[in-house]
This record gives sequence, structure tokens and C-alpha cells, in this order.
Amino acid sequence: MTENQKLFSVQDLFDNTDKGTPIDITKDYDPLYFWDDFGDKYFKSFKKPQDMGKFVQALVPTLKILNVETMYDAGCGFCRLEPFLLDAEVIKHITAVDISQKQLDCVDEYLKEYKNRDKIEVKKQTIKWSNTPADSYDCVLSVECMQHMSLSSARYAVHEMCKLAKKYVVLIERFVFDGEHPLPYIWSHNYMKLFGDRGMKLLDGKMIGNGIVLFVFEK
Repeated sequence: MTENQKLFSVQDLFDNTDKGTPIDITKDYDPLYFWDDFGDKYFKSFKKPQDMGKFVQALVPTLKILNVETMYDAGCGFCRLEPFLLDAEVIKHITAVDISQKQLDCVDEYLKEYKNRDKIEVKKQTIKWSNTPADSYDCVLSVECMQHMSLSSARYAVHEMCKLAKKYVVLIERFVFDGEHPLPYIWSHNYMKLFGDRGMKLLDGKMIGNGIVLFVFEK
């Protein structure tokens, strides 16, 4: 068995769905390997706006209330959310980052006809260490990113998000049982504790889908 065969990949998900092959939960999960493998496949299967409906419906009124201008989107993928937020005029400029070059390679295709492309700055970067000055953005956003991190990685990410945010951190994440790790690529964390340990106050929290919760933390 090669090193890559020991890693969990999107093919494991496809085999489970298409062939009924049980997922090998003993495989190691490497986020960069997984998302570089999945990036262009996910983009090709993406259908807007249906895929983003529940997220947009939750984020737009929330961001209107927060009244922020600059945002750091941690784990942006191919910038699937950015046009919806800019068009709703709840944000003026977004710095969108992701660890996967394969995902970021799809950004130009996705945004090729988007009129506000100049309001989106895209970077290949890890949220666990951004090398960006503190309080650089009014709001830090993370949508279904931290659920793909182990607890130790999530702690690093929370530290960095709290550092970057001038005012708020907004999360949309899987939240069922603290410490739940049902598949190699999915974790559930106690975000209230993780952010509370960094001195952040929970401003809002609500269920927006099956096991998906929106959190707003304030400095």
C-alpha cells in the first residue's frame, strides 16, 4: 500500500455512495491532500444558487445587523459565497483564503463574469497561521471549514481568527456532539468553549440546517 492509499480521499466517499464500499475509518485525513483531490470535482458539481440557499439566508440578515465592511473568509474554496454577500451589500471587501490550490484554481472560472471581482482578494493561506496583523478585518467568516479540522488544529484556527477579527467571528459549522469524529474528514467541536477560552462572547447561535449551526462571536 502506498502512502497515498493510507490517506482518506474523495474517492472513498464516491466508492461508498456508488459501490456501497464501507469507508475505512482507520485512514488518516490530510486536509490539503483531500481538498486538492476534491477541489475541481466539487466545483464542477456545484449548482448555484441552490447549493448556497440556507447559508445565504442565514448570513445576509446576520451581517446586516453586524454592520461590517471588511471580511476574511477562512476556507473559501472557490469563493462560492462571495458574490452573494457582495451583491446583498452586507460587505464591501472580502479577503478569501484557502489551503487548496486546486480549489483556488477554480475561482477565476467561477467569477469570470462577476462584476464585483475587484472586491475579492484571493490568497493561498492556512487559517492556522496567516502572518497577518491583528485586527485587520471587521469580521472573520468560516463556513464548513473547521469541521474538517482535528481539535488541535481547530484550536490554532480559533486563535488566529480571534487575532484577525476586529469585531466579530461568524461561523457556520457542523455542531452535534462535542468531540464527535464519525468519519476521517469530519469533526464536531464545542465552539462556545473554544472561542470563550479566547475571551470571545457568544452573540448569537441558531440552527440553520440538519446539524448545521450559525454562531456569532464578539470581541
